[in-house]
Amino acid sequence: MKRIILLLMLVFSVAFSQNENSKSDIKLVLQIVVDQMRGDIINKYKENLSKKGFNYLIDNGMNFTNTHFIHSITKTAPGHASIATGSIPAYHGIVGNDWYDRNLHEFQYACQDDSAHLLGEKTSLGLSPKQMIGSAIADEINLSQNGKAKIFAISIKDRGAIFLGGHSGKAFWYSKSSGNFVSSDYYFEDLPEYVKSWNSKNLVEDYYKKGWNLLIDKNKYKFKDLDSNSFEKTIPELGYTFPHSFDNISLEQFKKIIAFTPWGDRLTSEFAKMVISAEKLGQTETTDYLSISFSCTDYIGHLFGPQTLEYEDQIVNLDFTLSQLFEFIDEKIGLDKVLIVVTADHGVCEAPEFLETQNIPTGVLAVFPFIEKCNNFAREKFNFDFDVVFALIPPYIYLDEEKISKTNVNLSEVETQLAALLAKEEGVYRIFTATELKNDNLKKDFVSWKVQNSYNETRSGNLYIVPLPNWFLAYKIEERNQVAATHGTPWDYDTFVPLIIAGPKIPHGFNSTPVGPHDIAPTIADYLKIKMTTGNVGNSLLPKLVK
Repeated sequence: MKRIILLLMLVFSVAFSQNENSKSDIKLVLQIVVDQMRGDIINKYKENLSKKGFNYLIDNGMNFTNTHFIHSITKTAPGHASIATGSIPAYHGIVGNDWYDRNLHEFQYACQDDSAHLLGEKTSLGLSPKQMIGSAIADEINLSQNGKAKIFAISIKDRGAIFLGGHSGKAFWYSKSSGNFVSSDYYFEDLPEYVKSWNSKNLVEDYYKKGWNLLIDKNKYKFKDLDSNSFEKTIPELGYTFPHSFDNISLEQFKKIIAFTPWGDRLTSEFAKMVISAEKLGQTETTDYLSISFSCTDYIGHLFGPQTLEYEDQIVNLDFTLSQLFEFIDEKIGLDKVLIVVTADHGVCEAPEFLETQNIPTGVLAVFPFIEKCNNFAREKFNFDFDVVFALIPPYIYLDEEKISKTNVNLSEVETQLAALLAKEEGVYRIFTATELKNDNLKKDFVSWKVQNSYNETRSGNLYIVPLPNWFLAYKIEERNQVAATHGTPWDYDTFVPLIIAGPKIPHGFNSTPVGPHDIAPTIADYLKIKMTTGNVGNSLLPKLVK
């Protein structure tokens, strides 16, 4: 009997040991975010993509084809923060790229930290994740290993790196003024020597000499015959058609506009490779975390539009960049020891002029005139002797609550009357008030629940503007002179993003179950058997993943 018991104990011990080893086999969690990649884009251009980039992930991972954000302000900062935390703006607090903070009585940038200072630049402006409430999955990975994990986040955009790196990681982003990757003293006392050395190589100059031409044979592109479109915007020196020569652009100018070309993503990837080598990510006893947010699809999509040859070539270029990155990681770490998650921070809508050619109702909703309309209305309706609008940060209108509180008019009444006024404007789908969002006094529907998920009492405005589907929401009409296409609404084209997860024990396949980027953090936590993030609202997708 004792022999049987000992044998059973040995079997369970071996099984437990094997299970524990399988967890520690993951040496690196690689979180990739593509800024402004709608959920249909990979499949749309799949035939021109290599077998080693996006198709490697599709062939070796689970592709969730019905992935949507569940908040309404589909912009870069809220998107990255939601991916990082598994939460929503209502909880993690990143309600936009910018907002007005009622507690601080100050306008705030999403990554603003006045106590931090930039490293590698002369300016004193510093950035950090201080504005983000709660932990990120990067923090939980670090905490689970008693602070010994190496956590790094990299992007062209500061907000593309900072939130994904969490509060305990290290973040690097690109400086348009110097052409270098920088950080702040929130993370380091001084830039690491390996970063200084890499910056000194000035790879931007190498890309500057190349220009931007099509990566593959033009006849293979879907938009090969549509290189010139009336709705495209551009930087004058860059031109409208291929090849985009840099001959009329100085090197200093190119440093500022590199993100409007695929070279910005290539530069980001090369920097990431260097960090992997210098920090030995995934090459020691810990499970490390690296996030890379590729920003150039967003810059190119805004400038030219997603229905253009430039956008298509950017996707082909990004695929090539990813294939090189995966090959490098395979050599350094082994892809069989890496959990890869690919998603986007938001989608995008086609340019209004393109939609018009397809007879799809569209337009431009410029909201700057709303300020004067609201001010005039409030003076007449409530006899106010002051401007009722304090600030306009689309989609929010902030009212002067302090001055309103000194009148005999209730704030909720002012909000309701102004909402009714603006709801009549062409291009407006609905105006939500802070009072109804604060009191959760809404009939939940396709739009309202996403607006509710974006509402934060301290940081959100008094009025929330939702444009009609396919309408371009702009601050001023002049914005259309620089921007062909945009995002930021609750509509499906802006919430729809890709989600592919690949790694050990992740089966290949497609899954059309409704999921969201807020499910990424709990999935990683469940996969690694660590605790969830503090503000998590998502669900682990592990039951749909593990063989």
